[in-house]
Amino acid sequence: MKLWVKLILLVLALGLGLSGYIYYEQKQLEASEIQSFEVNFNGTPIEFLDLQMHKPILGSLLTLNYYVHQDGFNDLDSDQMLNTFRVDPRAIVTITNDAGENIPYQESLVLEPGRYSIVVNIMDGIAQYDYLFHVDVDPQPKITLSDLEPSQGGLVIIDIENVSMNTDIEVISNFKPSAIHRTAHSAQFYLPMAYQSEAKNYALQIIVGEDVFDYALDVQTYVFKESHFTVPVSVSSGTVGNQDAVLQYREAIYPTYESYVEDVYWEGSFILPVEGARISSTFGEKRFVNNAANPTRHSGIDYAIACGTEVYASNAGVVEFADFLIMIGNTIVIDHGLGLKTYYEHLDDIMIKAGDIVEKGQLIGHVGTTGYSTGCHLHFQAMVKNQSINPDVLYTLE
Repeated sequence: MKLWVKLILLVLALGLGLSGYIYYEQKQLEASEIQSFEVNFNGTPIEFLDLQMHKPILGSLLTLNYYVHQDGFNDLDSDQMLNTFRVDPRAIVTITNDAGENIPYQESLVLEPGRYSIVVNIMDGIAQYDYLFHVDVDPQPKITLSDLEPSQGGLVIIDIENVSMNTDIEVISNFKPSAIHRTAHSAQFYLPMAYQSEAKNYALQIIVGEDVFDYALDVQTYVFKESHFTVPVSVSSGTVGNQDAVLQYREAIYPTYESYVEDVYWEGSFILPVEGARISSTFGEKRFVNNAANPTRHSGIDYAIACGTEVYASNAGVVEFADFLIMIGNTIVIDHGLGLKTYYEHLDDIMIKAGDIVEKGQLIGHVGTTGYSTGCHLHFQAMVKNQSINPDVLYTLE
């Protein structure tokens, strides 16, 4: 037999053998048991929609492929923007939105509304498995109000979940809301209850994008005390009766009613700014000074205690103002975020400066009797924008 014939027969034999080997390996791949890997979406194990199996042979010169589709598999649905997606730690995850953009994988994923393709790539031995999932995200705004029956001078904290950063939020209310703090998937703001307002039901409407949410705030009566006392003319004439003092106060304090820092610094309940003090004047108290026919209203709480007693920041925040004012003496204003502020007045001294970031419980000054004051005490006031609220509500925040 001629050599060239032998070569042709050899090539044919090798080709048939190789084809048989490839056919055998392909059938083995198709018959192999599909590997089960951990895939968990929002706390629920999920099955795959499509699976592609890849197995290299002949020293990776050739790759065999096998495709599996599961009929009846439904796409995943989520009404949350923040989703959890956990897979086998060996996996490589690729997430693509409906615009073809890749989304960086994290176990906690913030997903904007839309459709997503998720490919989970896992190597097991020499075989590669590519699992495909589809997720449709249609977030539904969720609103939580801290209190539907606040008292006069109270505070309602409003949290909104499942809301995009660029979604418009509008608040329609009798009360003036704070600024709104936004994250990638949530929002928060504060609604102060004016203590001068009548105790009754008030409508509250929150518009999130195209969704409208209606609430009723049943404002409860707060019993305001009355007090009668005398202030020496020498004290009143040099402070509240001094036009220069009044003008200085307005120029320094009124701007703080509208300004705010965008970050939220406070966390957990506020603490008493002084320890062991006696309350000499309560919030909203009707005060008849020097036998006046009409009372003034006390916008904070007076804590009477010896001069020199340490005064602490009631919660973390940014110092907006720290200086002496003729009207109210040494004064500190701390913005805890979004315009929720605490005011510390009549101090003996000031130990921090404007622009400082202070922590909850940090020493900021000492009790004094500066400004319009007849004795050693701390006037402690809480405000949201231009509305005073009862400082007591801050002590119970979570």
